[in-house]
Amino acid sequence: MNVQCPWSLRSGASFHALWLSVASLLLATPVARAGQSERLFREGRTAEVVRLARRTGRAGELYWAGRALEATGQRSSALRRYARALIRGLEGTRRAELVRRLGRAPASDPLDVEVMRRLARLDLSRVPKQQRRGFLHRIALFHLRTGDLVSARAVLGAEPLVGRGEARYLLALTALRLGRPAEAREHLERARAWGERDVHELAALALARLAAEAGRLAQAKRRYLEVPVASPHFFRSRQELAWLHLRRGRDAEALALVLVLGAPQYARYYHPDRELVQAVAEQGAAPRRAERSARAALARLERVARKTAKFLRHRPDPRLYYVEAMAAAARRCGGQELVRVLLADSGFRRAFETVRQLQRERRLLLGTGAAELRRELDAELDGRLVRAQRQAGETVKRILTRLLAELSDLRLRARELLFDLEGRKGRPSPKRSATRRGQRGRQQSWPFLGELWADEIDHLSVDFSR
Repeated sequence: MNVQCPWSLRSGASFHALWLSVASLLLATPVARAGQSERLFREGRTAEVVRLARRTGRAGELYWAGRALEATGQRSSALRRYARALIRGLEGTRRAELVRRLGRAPASDPLDVEVMRRLARLDLSRVPKQQRRGFLHRIALFHLRTGDLVSARAVLGAEPLVGRGEARYLLALTALRLGRPAEAREHLERARAWGERDVHELAALALARLAAEAGRLAQAKRRYLEVPVASPHFFRSRQELAWLHLRRGRDAEALALVLVLGAPQYARYYHPDRELVQAVAEQGAAPRRAERSARAALARLERVARKTAKFLRHRPDPRLYYVEAMAAAARRCGGQELVRVLLADSGFRRAFETVRQLQRERRLLLGTGAAELRRELDAELDGRLVRAQRQAGETVKRILTRLLAELSDLRLRARELLFDLEGRKGRPSPKRSATRRGQRGRQQSWPFLGELWADEIDHLSVDFSR
């Protein structure tokens, strides 16, 4: 029988076809494709690396796509590829590298909630502690922001975070939310001892507030004074200390702090309670001057409240709140008081940095030679930018809604004080000790209860690259 083969090694054309078939099979393996991705990365062919990763969705290709995107300035897109590569099970030294890269990413590069949940479930026990630290800190912050206090405590209370000041500070905040002030104080004392400067100052500020709430006013004063002049938290600490002086009957010290905080270097801070502090402090020794101060306080508070209410009118798209806030900042007029409120809030600063980073990456795609990469990232970046602007708008609305409630409280205090001062006219003022002046408790306590723990708490970030 004469059996013929469909191809023959003696045929050059057939041999070439066979070789191409074998080569294509080799290139189809994950190792070969990862090698191809690395080669494309080394050659600077970013769009092709990204396209290959999108087509296969494998960990190796996602890793190299992230590297390529990061090299071209597309930081947020790179971070998403790194997260997906880690979730897909990248192993070896590159797994540890991805954990380190994700841990060092700025807070302005947030990941989607579902991605963070999947990252939080990964077993990273074989990754060295030093490389896990920043990643776990990011996971703990995610749990805090989403209200999962049990998971946040578990991450913060375990290695490799538990021995660090910033972890103790976050554990204190978790304890406060769970209604455990004694446990919170213990964590804060350790944060003061172990933490770097910023954590030390935040812990001192928190301990001062807790002492004031417990009625330990002398101890609260000492804690407030631990925050130095050069600290970004100095203004807030002295603003609260002025009200503490009023509670202790130290009117002259409260007035002195009003003068200090009115210095030009503090003009960027919003100080809505300035005239009210003056009025409360002056009511015993100079009731006429106190009345003028109270009327000035009420007039300014009502003006700002009207602006805030107008800003918060209904808008069909939450992004418009953010757009108008940015327009007010650019105009440097009209809404500058509201802009100062926003800039003082760490949640807004984080939202602003996120939007700005995405806008920067969007501009990079418009550069020369980026047309091919633009086709790969256009829709992805546009969608992410829209979501970031929407979240920034919701952040603006939340901050200013809280401000409106606080302004309402301050206006009520000013009216109560004016009513009291006007009622004293025409009758002799009884002699009272300094500690009994203005016994209306609301007028002598720190008024911003709504944001007592708002500043820097959910958004504390630490540089783990050192």
